[in-house]
Amino acid sequence: MSEDCVLLSLINQDLAPPEGELKNSACPKGQMHVSRSTNEATCVISRCVGEVPPPYIDYSTDVIYPTVSMDTADETHGNVGESRNFTCPPGTVAVGKKNVTCLANGQWETPRCQVCIESTDPKGLNYLGSKNVTFSGKTCQRWDSQTPHSHPYNNTENYCRNPDEDSRPWCFTTDPNQWWENCLIPTC
Repeated sequence: MSEDCVLLSLINQDLAPPEGELKNSACPKGQMHVSRSTNEATCVISRCVGEVPPPYIDYSTDVIYPTVSMDTADETHGNVGESRNFTCPPGTVAVGKKNVTCLANGQWETPRCQVCIESTDPKGLNYLGSKNVTFSGKTCQRWDSQTPHSHPYNNTENYCRNPDEDSRPWCFTTDPNQWWENCLIPTC
């Protein structure tokens, strides 16, 4: 069904009856009429109408719902399949692509951002994100646990940190054969 909507959205808008022209068949804002016979019409989503949703922030310890800034004057409207560039909030970087697409259901994709290490803090001494996986994909051991590795720290959770001012945030791993490992956290 969504493929049909995408294909129908490519129909020349001049060929589709305008909103409200067909009797008893006004379409909601952002949709268009597509006639199937003389007495029947279907409302098809052809545009995204509304704001881009707040970004999903990976590895964030704060429950924050910032908005992203869009790199275009017409931020809230777009044709199905059309993309808009976005900029993540300060202290985060984009995960994957730096744009969102207007989907066939009339909604914008959710931007994805990730907490990062500030360029003014290259060692990540002040990193407060919630990433808990090492560079090679190992799960971090909780700082308040002494199993499988004993250590002198007693912070809570199992987030990557840099308590000893090493070169970057790291953690003890849950792998009995790997005591600790650096974490891969992007720089802002």
